[in-house]
Amino acid sequence: MRRLFSGIALALFAATVIVFFFGCRDSPVEPTREQAQSSGAGHKEAGNPSYHARSLLSTTGVPMVEGRSMYVGGMNNRIQVVGHGHGEGDSNHVFLWRKGEIEDLYESSGWYGQALDINEKGQAVGISFPSWRAVLWEAGNLEILPDLRMAYGINNAGHIVGITRTTPYRALLYEKGIVRELGSLGSGHSYAYDINERGQVVGGSGGHAFLWERGRGMVDLGTLAGWESEAVAINNRGHVVGRSRMGPSSGSPQHPFLWTKSGMRDLGTLADPTVSAYARGINDRDQVVGGSRTASGRWHAFLWEKGTMFDLGCLPGGNSCEAWDISESGVIAGFSEDADGDHVGVLWMPKNLK
Repeated sequence: MRRLFSGIALALFAATVIVFFFGCRDSPVEPTREQAQSSGAGHKEAGNPSYHARSLLSTTGVPMVEGRSMYVGGMNNRIQVVGHGHGEGDSNHVFLWRKGEIEDLYESSGWYGQALDINEKGQAVGISFPSWRAVLWEAGNLEILPDLRMAYGINNAGHIVGITRTTPYRALLYEKGIVRELGSLGSGHSYAYDINERGQVVGGSGGHAFLWERGRGMVDLGTLAGWESEAVAINNRGHVVGRSRMGPSSGSPQHPFLWTKSGMRDLGTLADPTVSAYARGINDRDQVVGGSRTASGRWHAFLWEKGTMFDLGCLPGGNSCEAWDISESGVIAGFSEDADGDHVGVLWMPKNLK
């Protein structure tokens, strides 16, 4: 289950972690005929009638983020959601949402904190600013992880992935106080973004998505049709999702991919091949969620399953929304603009769940 930042959050954190992920927000570029023919993977549906959106602010709890901004970082299978937001007086909050209530993990003034992932034990990881320290929240306590600059993912064994404090940044695996550098694909930075229960790690290095496994090391997963890719989530079957450019330049559109042992599959977009989209989360049923430009140019949350990409739609009155994670029961977490133009955490709930 995974978690970086979204295009919606760009205004708040333009100088932070987005530097490695925001290449996916590109202007539409006309693809070559070969790209157009290769990127029509699956068909699009205007909406998925089996889901409905629920605002996380229609809950009880501490009076935070309301009227300002709220961004989801990750979710576990117990439907515990972590993220961050702004409240009154420019205070910054890291929150845990569970059973309809919001808990403030800590409050700060003048600096930032972000929770990016949570496991089934309720352990959450993220980062604090401006110190650029990776942090672990557990049972109401905050622990600084001194060897990591950022912590992106955590599995149920408590194994954490992130990056080193020094440059060039290197993908890290942190296990019970022991730090292991995972290497890189050639020179330059490497980033570890997610880890599954088998200890498989995914990320990006040298402009390509990678899969790291014990005994095999770092494996280059390649690209769809262009020169660059990045892997951001992996399920327990070892299936990987991310995004890949569809052309030779930094202005080329990017598409979401699903990688299995059979290779990398283009999941398409909610519009046509000239627009960008990206995948953010995947469950063990190979249901994939993320965000895509629509024909109107807005970003909308999507669910991809069995060859079809569904537009999940936004909260009433909202124009933009993005899906960030999905549970094994099919509950989807993300965020959406509301009728007031504020950014609100959202759960898209399967209608067959009570």
